[in-house]
Amino acid sequence: MAGKYVQVGNSPSPTGGGANELATTTYPVVVGTSNAPSAGQVLTAINATSANWQNNPGVTGATGPVGPQGVTGPQGATGFDGVTGVTGPTGPQGSTGPQGSTGPQGSPGVIGNSITDSFSGTSNDLAPVGWSGASTVGLVATGSGWTVTGFDASASLKVKLIANLTTTDSPLFFKHEDAGSIAANRILTPIGSEYRLEAGHSEFLYYDIVVSRWRFLEVAGQAMSTGVIGVGSYNNYLPVAASGSWGTSWSDASYVDFINSGSITITGLNSFFTASTGKPALGQFVKVVRAQNNTITFSHGSGASSPGNRIECPGGVDFILRVGQLAVLVYQYDTSIWSITALTGGARELATTGSPVVVSGAAPPTAGQVLKATSATTADWEEEADGTITLTNADGGTITQGQPVYINGNGTVGLATPFSTLAKARFFGGVVDASIGNGASGKIRHSGVLTVPSAAQSGTWLANDKIYLYSSGFMTNAALVSFGAFIVSTGTCINTPGGGNALVLLRVSEAEVVL
Repeated sequence: MAGKYVQVGNSPSPTGGGANELATTTYPVVVGTSNAPSAGQVLTAINATSANWQNNPGVTGATGPVGPQGVTGPQGATGFDGVTGVTGPTGPQGSTGPQGSTGPQGSPGVIGNSITDSFSGTSNDLAPVGWSGASTVGLVATGSGWTVTGFDASASLKVKLIANLTTTDSPLFFKHEDAGSIAANRILTPIGSEYRLEAGHSEFLYYDIVVSRWRFLEVAGQAMSTGVIGVGSYNNYLPVAASGSWGTSWSDASYVDFINSGSITITGLNSFFTASTGKPALGQFVKVVRAQNNTITFSHGSGASSPGNRIECPGGVDFILRVGQLAVLVYQYDTSIWSITALTGGARELATTGSPVVVSGAAPPTAGQVLKATSATTADWEEEADGTITLTNADGGTITQGQPVYINGNGTVGLATPFSTLAKARFFGGVVDASIGNGASGKIRHSGVLTVPSAAQSGTWLANDKIYLYSSGFMTNAALVSFGAFIVSTGTCINTPGGGNALVLLRVSEAEVVL
């Protein structure tokens, strides 16, 4: 192999092999013939199959001295980070930070205890033992009853449940703004007069710091539905809950649904008034009543019922409750009478006015009429007075409601038409009366709202349609365009007639286009 030296000797022509081939080797090696060897040369293998004569390199000499230190090479790459050491011990506790802001107010604490006291007669500035922190106060009336004019207002707990724990029928009476107690201890009752709490009943009492008075927070009573009430007139009426209904008794009900087979009249409602005490025995003094399916008439101050059961109606006249409407009845404890003090609509009364104004029930209004006061407390439907004038018909025939007219120079009117002369196309107004015969006088509306029956309409009118003159005695919602006609506007329709009366807001007209 290359680099290995084989000493053959001085024979330039070895024997026993082919020309130039070393016969002594296991594998044939050809000796090159380019030159003859010189003394001391050795046969050096060039590769696995050839060799040649070369000078003998001789034995390697001793190693020379070490040369000077070479220049330092560049810095090697940084090695990997070492493993993180063990965490040191926790440092000392820091100083306490500043005080945080105060949190929100917590919920009220547990309510106070319960107390019970009994008395009869009249109590002023009442403060039973344990009153200040009590949340439930049981009062037992002895004798014929117990009257309280006020409670101690310095109590720490300002909301209390007052319960009448009397085992007999003795009631508790609470005076309204009674001078028997000092001002800060007085009571404002829900009905503005003496308030009665029956045995077995309870009410929440709270102190109103705005007005510095005790107030009752009424717990609403139950609802009831009456049985079917037959047509007729009822005196001292005691409504009875229908069998199997969601009802209770009339005394304790705060909502009563009246179911009657037809229209009925009620002259008075049972208040359980007794002459001996001069007071009623109601559980709920405020009741909402509804006419479910037929009209109810409440008679005002009718003598057909007993004095303690009578009804006071708005405006001093009978009150009619229509189907689906509500009325609020309050028993006025001081005057011993039922009073209708609030209502949802209510026949014949204007509920939106500051003082009751009763509308006459003589006849329903017709389109275009206005409600006119006939006194400080009554009103009726009438034709609008403003915007009308009485003129004579000079058309030659009868003119009827809603027909358009023009005015002559002599103060007479005739039917307006867009044809013929410019005078007849000068619209003045419309007929108000049902009819005005030729030569007769009647009302003509020249401003405001005119009622136009279907007989005087041409076309199908809709709200906001502009209205024009049409052929004699008619108005139309489509401008008449034909030779020799004037286009004259009369006003604007403000309803959708649907084949009935139209309401036209009149305006001063002009001949807009002359063809």
